[in-house]
Amino acid sequence: PALPFLWFAAAFAMVLGPAIGARAFSGEREQGTAEMLCLVLIPRRELVRGKFTACLRVVATLTAINSVPFLAQVAVKLAWGQVLVLALLIAGASCLSVAVGFLCSLKSPTTISAMFSPYAVLFGVWVVPALLPRLLLDGRLPAGLDLGLRLLTPFRAADLTTHGVKAGLLVAHTLAFGLHVVFCLIATLAILLLCARRFD
Repeated sequence: PALPFLWFAAAFAMVLGPAIGARAFSGEREQGTAEMLCLVLIPRRELVRGKFTACLRVVATLTAINSVPFLAQVAVKLAWGQVLVLALLIAGASCLSVAVGFLCSLKSPTTISAMFSPYAVLFGVWVVPALLPRLLLDGRLPAGLDLGLRLLTPFRAADLTTHGVKAGLLVAHTLAFGLHVVFCLIATLAILLLCARRFD
């Protein structure tokens, strides 16, 4: 029963992150303040980190607030381990979606194009790989493909259902979920470093 809530949290972060992150640089250009930012003596990494932190706080907080029904279900069932899964899923999805919004904002000339291009990227990276196995393979996946999808998309990584799953497979799925979160954080860091390098 927890899986739809986890999917909802990932989808909400995927929708909200680019919308907020896409204004980071293109909005500065449109308002005529980008030149002033380029002349500031603060290191570019600090500027990008500050903007990212401000956007991430909004996205993560709003996603967490929308997950209150899930927390109520966890409290009733005393399944506190799922709170950790939810927190890690929100952290990974929020970080990567805001970072993709930042990158598209840096490369796009207008805020409108900066808002739509991260959705195309995230839809292609997260949603399509999660839907294709269900559409093409009826949900039966080879082990290697299943692991790859769990590392790539939160909609597969969040599937930690225990009903009818062997203990060894559950450990593998949990490890894949942890690796998915690490992948999201490393990809976020790489994108932010690229944004800092190409800031000017």
